Amino acid sequence: MARTRHVGQSLSWLGSQCLYSAQLFTSVKVEYGFYALILFLWLLGGDPLINTVTVLGGGYLLWHLRAHLTPITVIYGFCSLGLIFASGGTWSLNRITYGVVSFSVALGILLSHYPRWGYAAMVFFALLLASFSVRFAQNLWVA
Repeated sequence: MARTRHVGQSLSWLGSQCLYSAQLFTSVKVEYGFYALILFLWLLGGDPLINTVTVLGGGYLLWHLRAHLTPITVIYGFCSLGLIFASGGTWSLNRITYGVVSFSVALGILLSHYPRWGYAAMVFFALLLASFSVRFAQNLWVA
């Protein structure tokens, strides 16, 4: 009888420890981990990473959300992607990709479904804007 109680207490303790460790990795903490990973990759990769993610991610967003976007928006976005790929140069890729409004509309539709990611995107773009303004003030190439 005493042995059964001891095993039962051990299993209870083990179950509480598993529950505690499962609570360590809640969805909020995992999302904050992704935020930190994205910020770290941006600091590590810089502008080439932003260009790659903008072009490839914009194309994916257009394709994924084509049912939610108007046909004109999707066609304009894919024609802009064609222009970017046909130009072949990466010298002014920032200016071209930031000017594609279809990417912004698709990102807005995606982030309207996930508000917490929208807040993180606003913080990221605020940091990007601050970085660009400092570079511009120092007479460095921005885009």
